[in-house]
Amino acid sequence: LIEHKIKSLSELWEFIDDNQDFEFRGFKFRQWDFNNVEVAIGDAWIARKEIKAESFLEAINGFRKELFDIVRRVSFVSQCFATADLEPYFVLRVNDNSEQIFFLSFSEESEHVPLHFGEDEKESLEKLETFHRPVAFEYIAQSTRSATYTTRLAMLIIALESIAGEVSPGKTNMDFIKNDILKDEVLHDEIFKFGTGIRNDIFHGKAIVSGRDYAQIIYGKIVAYFNEKYDTKISTVVTQPQRTPFGNYMGYHCWFQPRSEFSDWNLREIVENHDNLNSQNSKKTKEIYFDMVASPEQY
Repeated sequence: LIEHKIKSLSELWEFIDDNQDFEFRGFKFRQWDFNNVEVAIGDAWIARKEIKAESFLEAINGFRKELFDIVRRVSFVSQCFATADLEPYFVLRVNDNSEQIFFLSFSEESEHVPLHFGEDEKESLEKLETFHRPVAFEYIAQSTRSATYTTRLAMLIIALESIAGEVSPGKTNMDFIKNDILKDEVLHDEIFKFGTGIRNDIFHGKAIVSGRDYAQIIYGKIVAYFNEKYDTKISTVVTQPQRTPFGNYMGYHCWFQPRSEFSDWNLREIVENHDNLNSQNSKKTKEIYFDMVASPEQY
């Protein structure tokens, strides 16, 4: 049994139907919560499904793969923001689990962490006045404002081409990108190789399958290029650069066990009532229903 939160601006309720849930592909979807004033509250849904699997990992990986596909479609047909990538979920084995041990991936949105704008940054701002393709900074800024990895990556690839300019109308100076910015022929091919590069996948509507964080790599190359070429002093030791005021999360993964027989397997109740002493949203002391336990050997 798995329940997973979906953050969405689409409200899931009907005036004429007391049963607000709906089913799709074996998933049951419901609004995060209701009340008599605001009706639908929480800016979120819950997805629920029971899956037959050989292990916990097989179950959650299969669940999330299909859920993410559905969430993209929900976002399209609802014309609203929707995502499940960093949202909390729990997994409960319903057979051979008399102790009712379950896995909880807890997360909540956290405050952003600013960075200081000091003398190095002011000097760097002056140094960039000699750069003559300022539209490149628009694409870098767009990447920083991006809410998703794919969007961020796409904007940074465009920024590379904008920085390099053209050797002729409509033809990007790829040698400049390879030799002056990336300084890595293998990396250049992984991004730009005709038919198989990451750029080709993104701009031809294909799925991106890669274990490398190309967005972080490209961003680091761009910073290094300006520091070397224009003598800027943009820090290269910042943790998690390209910080934004949204999409910041804190959380953890852990195994839990109820202190007594438990039957209300509801993600909202579990998230709101588990022993989360570090929760930024905790306004009062809550009763502790669950204890952390060691990871089961077989689950």
